[in-house]
Amino acid sequence: KDQFNKIISEDYQLVDLLSDEKILVTVKGVLYEYNVRTQKQDSICSLTGFRFEHFKSKDTIKYAAHPLGQDVGIEILDKSDESRYVLRMYFDGQGKNQPKLSVTGIQFQNGNVLWLASDRGLVLFNLKDNTFQMYPLPQQVRPNDLAFINQNELLISTRTNGLFVFDFKQKKFTDHLLPNKNEALGLKNQRIDELYLDKDSVLWLSQWTFGVQFTYLRQR
Repeated sequence: KDQFNKIISEDYQLVDLLSDEKILVTVKGVLYEYNVRTQKQDSICSLTGFRFEHFKSKDTIKYAAHPLGQDVGIEILDKSDESRYVLRMYFDGQGKNQPKLSVTGIQFQNGNVLWLASDRGLVLFNLKDNTFQMYPLPQQVRPNDLAFINQNELLISTRTNGLFVFDFKQKKFTDHLLPNKNEALGLKNQRIDELYLDKDSVLWLSQWTFGVQFTYLRQR
C-alpha cells in the first residue's frame, strides 16, 4: 500500500519459499524478502534475472539467474552467511578472462559447479576457482535449456534441432533426438523451449505450437 493506504499493483516473481511467513521475490529489478503475514518487504539488492535455479545444503543457499532479453551474463546470489546475501556477476564481459555470454539455461551440478546453455554452446563453470570449459553443440546449434536426466547425463533442448544428450562424465555428446513418433520420447517438433524433470522422473517439455509434452523416463 502507498502512503494514502491505497493498494499498489505490481508484478511480483516468486524466487523461493524461505519459511511459512517469508518468501523471496523480485519486482522491477529488485530482490526482496517479503513477509506474507505483515505484508512488509525488505530490499536485498538489485537483480535483473528472470529465471532462477537454486542449490541448497546445510551450510549454504545459492541462487543462479540469467537476465531477460539481450542482456548477458549470469547472477549468482550466495547466502552462505546467515546475515546477508552476496551478489556476483559472471560472463557479463567485465570479468577477467571470461567471455561475454548470453545464457538461456542454468543447472547446478553441486554447490560450486554449474552447467550453462549459452550462445557459445554448453558451458561448465566452476564457481570455486572461476574456471570454465566450453562444449559447442554439433553443427554449432545453440542450446536453449538443460535438465539432468540421471547421474551422468544432461538433456539439452534447442529451438532448431531437437534434443541432444551430453555425458558429463565422458565430456561428450552421445545422442541426438529429432521429431519421430516411433522414437522413445516421441517428439512432435524440433523446437523444444523448456525442460523440467520432476521428482518422479517425469520429463516435461514445452514445444513450439505443440504445447506441453511429458514422458516417464523410468519407463524408457
